[in-house]
Amino acid sequence: MKQKLMVVCGGQSSEHIVSRMSCTSVMNNLNKEHYDVTLVGIDQDGSWYLLDQGQDDLAQDTWLENSQVIQDIFGVLKQQDVVLPILHGAFGEDGTIQGLFELAGVPYVGCRVLASAVSMDKIYTKKILETAGIPQVKSLYVKTIIVTSKSCFIFFPLYFS
Repeated sequence: MKQKLMVVCGGQSSEHIVSRMSCTSVMNNLNKEHYDVTLVGIDQDGSWYLLDQGQDDLAQDTWLENSQVIQDIFGVLKQQDVVLPILHGAFGEDGTIQGLFELAGVPYVGCRVLASAVSMDKIYTKKILETAGIPQVKSLYVKTIIVTSKSCFIFFPLYFS
């Protein structure tokens, strides 16, 4: 009997398109003889869709063609044996979606909520590693900077190793 596998891609982060590209690779290499796959996409506004699995490239602008809006996300999640999140960045790697899967009581691939959340915060991760005695390269975290030149653009936070 095939396992019911939900593959989730897209998401609301700035890495939305990277997630869809990664998902194309996963779908092209997934052994569909072992899994009954449900392909789900999350658009950048946070709406969830059942996607057409006949697509060759989920990175194309046509990725939502022939899709169906999911009204009951919990209901669809509870029908699955396992979820494979192919999500990058905020809401995908930060413990948020992992928390949703845990609330729905469905197993998922990847780190649990705490490990995901901690790993997204590089400064906090370094503090935990330091406390555990795990060696790291020296780094500097810049929280505030005063810029006196109008031609200088700086994005925060900054990490130096």
